Amino acid sequence: MTPLEQWRAWRDYHRANPEIWEWFVKLTFLKINQGHPRHSADSIMHAVRYEVDTDPVTSDKYKICNNYVAFYSRLFADEYPDHAGFFRYRCSMADEFFGPL
Repeated sequence: MTPLEQWRAWRDYHRANPEIWEWFVKLTFLKINQGHPRHSADSIMHAVRYEVDTDPVTSDKYKICNNYVAFYSRLFADEYPDHAGFFRYRCSMADEFFGPL
């Protein structure tokens, strides 16, 4: 899958499942407010998976591709620039769509 195809797949998923982004933001700010200077975006996404898996309304509704974590972490940095350094970033195809962080 090309980077553009990957981004489009994430974009379509993100638009169709806004609850995932809401959980990602909520759990990220939970860690920030607990005083963590940095945290793993992958760890946050695993917590999101747990939350939606244990909710009787959303359970089995969401499948979150691991490739999407890079896009969500960069979107967080883009949306909340005061916390742009909260996640550490490795080079990713997501950089092409969100710019260098």
